Amino acid sequence: MQRRQFIKRSTAGLFALPLWQVACNQKSTLPFPFKIRSEDQSGHFLRFGLPDWEAEQDQHFKTVVVGGGVAGLSAACHLQDQDFVLLEMADRLGGTSSAVEHQQQWIGQGAHYDLAYPENFGKEVLAFLEQLKIIRYNPIAKLWQFNDRQHIIPPYAEAQYWQQGDRRPQLIGDFDDHQAFTALLSEYQGKMPLPSRLIDKEHLHLNSLSFKDFLTQAHPFKLQSLEAIDYVMRDDYGAKSDQVSALAGIHYFMCRPYGDPSVEIFSPTSGNYYFIDKMAKQLPSAKCRLQQMVVNIETAAHGYSLQVLDLKKERQYHIHCEQLIFAAPKFLLPTIFPAHASTFKAVKYSPWLVINYVLKKPLHQSTNFWQNEYITANHPLVGIVNTASHREQESVQVISLYHNYQPQERQHLLKIKKDPSEVFQFGLKAIEELIQEDITEQVATAYLHFMGHAMPIPSVGYLNQPIQSPDNLAFAGVDTFRLPLLFEAIDSGIQAAQKMSTPTI
Repeated sequence: MQRRQFIKRSTAGLFALPLWQVACNQKSTLPFPFKIRSEDQSGHFLRFGLPDWEAEQDQHFKTVVVGGGVAGLSAACHLQDQDFVLLEMADRLGGTSSAVEHQQQWIGQGAHYDLAYPENFGKEVLAFLEQLKIIRYNPIAKLWQFNDRQHIIPPYAEAQYWQQGDRRPQLIGDFDDHQAFTALLSEYQGKMPLPSRLIDKEHLHLNSLSFKDFLTQAHPFKLQSLEAIDYVMRDDYGAKSDQVSALAGIHYFMCRPYGDPSVEIFSPTSGNYYFIDKMAKQLPSAKCRLQQMVVNIETAAHGYSLQVLDLKKERQYHIHCEQLIFAAPKFLLPTIFPAHASTFKAVKYSPWLVINYVLKKPLHQSTNFWQNEYITANHPLVGIVNTASHREQESVQVISLYHNYQPQERQHLLKIKKDPSEVFQFGLKAIEELIQEDITEQVATAYLHFMGHAMPIPSVGYLNQPIQSPDNLAFAGVDTFRLPLLFEAIDSGIQAAQKMSTPTI
């Protein structure tokens, strides 16, 4: 059998379902149905050969945006009146800020909250969020606050942490070295804006050592204190304090006035998909194409030529463009755009796994906390988010579990996908220990989302590295040597659009 024929036959069965979703009712002893979402199967085409699909007519656009996450949509919104098209491989927009629809309600499966923005943050992103009617300025608090007040988490229900049966309200505020920690970082108060490209050059030397080294060289921090700091770094950066730079660690604690009650937590049930939806509504649907997998990019005489698989129609075609914004994950570059892969070869990604348990009816609890920080040395579970604390009037209660893995554990996620019963069972046990209530029989369904390359780790030397590219090519996304934060992703898209032409917003 010829290789082309083999590929055509062997890949046909993959398209009974979208590439990024696995059949839900695998053989399982779990008493509830579940669905698994993963995009790793799409890589099979890139590794083992492309399907022999019929070719459609070539297409032409001035600008192509590859990737429909926060960065790609941000770029597209700033080009919306121009000749462009956005290509997204998945069946929905969002990337790592995506969500799953359950009974006409979107449930966040990635990044799930943001905080009010200080006035010293980047004016371009603030203006864009204001234009989207997401925020407004409060001159008394000197903060940009959120308009949709129903998504603000009440202060009394914001967070607690759980460690070996012990519950306390403030993780960092409780450890013994807190006073020394606060004094050490106070020097940088107000000096750590977002986006990180605005940080003054005098502080960039902090990028050359780890956060742990920065701390321990100044004070003999106790093990318990370092474990608490490690947890916080994993929760937002996907790695411990010895793996992230001092610049990234200091920025986390100093970018916003933590402890100030005016700094609100904004967390819709849909998570940061809320921002995706707001941006998508600014764009004509015809300019945002889903299930379009870019498999090759080459430099052409007057721009770039892209080979694209239409996963829905099972067709392939080429797009020719003058300008290109690459807002997809950069780990794809060696395969589809090798000419620019070396720039990002040092980027390391932290894998994440998210479980959403949808309950049949609200639980009877005296106290519901939105964020339940789960601290254990032997399991990747880092947090449990409970929608019961939301002010939104939703029809169902959802409890979501966030798991952080190290890059070397990425292959372990594939084993979990084959048999997820253990991770589901551990999740149920963790929830029941936390709320002291049996919920197994209350689970109506569950969703499992694998993100093998969810966020770039801001390791030593990572932040603000220069990117050399032609005038007609821009890279966007937090894996362009930025902090893995929503604000950074939006800013990267704006900067990419500004490089291409005069933006329309």
